[in-house]
Amino acid sequence: LITVPLAAYFGLDKKYLVNVPLNFMDSFVLPDWSKLWTGIFWKGVFVYVFVASLESLLTASAIDKMDPWKRQSNMNRELVGKGSANALVSMIGGLPMIAEVVRSSANVMNGGRTRWANIFHGVFLLAAVALIPAILNMIPLAALAGMLVVIGFRLAHPKEFVHVAHIGKEELLFMVATTLGVVFIDLLWGVIGGMVLAAVVTIARGIPLRNALVAAVTVESAGDKLVVKLQSAAGFCNYFSIRRKLDKLPLGKQLVIDFSQAGFIDHTVRERLHDFEGEYVARGGGSVSTRGLEEHRPTSAHPLSAMVRN
Repeated sequence: LITVPLAAYFGLDKKYLVNVPLNFMDSFVLPDWSKLWTGIFWKGVFVYVFVASLESLLTASAIDKMDPWKRQSNMNRELVGKGSANALVSMIGGLPMIAEVVRSSANVMNGGRTRWANIFHGVFLLAAVALIPAILNMIPLAALAGMLVVIGFRLAHPKEFVHVAHIGKEELLFMVATTLGVVFIDLLWGVIGGMVLAAVVTIARGIPLRNALVAAVTVESAGDKLVVKLQSAAGFCNYFSIRRKLDKLPLGKQLVIDFSQAGFIDHTVRERLHDFEGEYVARGGGSVSTRGLEEHRPTSAHPLSAMVRN
């Protein structure tokens, strides 16, 4: 409402405005297969596959926690849906799509319950590009850049760094390293650098290399009671192997997670297992409790901080 009239008043050059094809059919562009084996091609593939997929999964996980009905997203379906859609849309020159936490949270806060919210969003975008491209082309790029700066600042607000520092010094190190990598290199290398640093620190904390990706977990059964024993250190690298074991357990049992043999449990694992407790009870009743943390010391005052065995 402000920048479009200002751009028209000052006669802003077209190169500083949004550029959407006035002819809708000109929006369709076939792939340039000559780029197939070039470095820039594979960089794009890795960015879309890993970074975009990771962001979509994290968004789904965050929105599951906000959902008033406590529904759980099918993460495999999320990946297949995004991957299939992006592969098809790229064939006609479209932009890759991801799950987006701001719009998703806005849906929840305004009473959105189903996938129709996303469908309407897509329909409105398509209608705008097809029917009013001339109006879109009046929007200054600086206005869009300003919105991105504001949103980016909110996502990386100083209070977020303070919150992470409260969780633990290591988590703050990972966040700062990832942020610096994104700002000074690019998104892909920033994320990779942060993950590699986190993996190195986690292994240095005591996770044996043989258990870096697959944790040693056993399950003992006694009637309605199941005891899940973590027999190796648990970190974000091997959490998925722990979760796969938990997902195979029958519902409605008295579930006990035993940490007594785990030399180290990082914040990510503690947070995910805390979430699992609520999911398990909500899906089939029963109960979830923990034991064996008496000999561990927390690395910070946060209730779900990393724990190190004395």
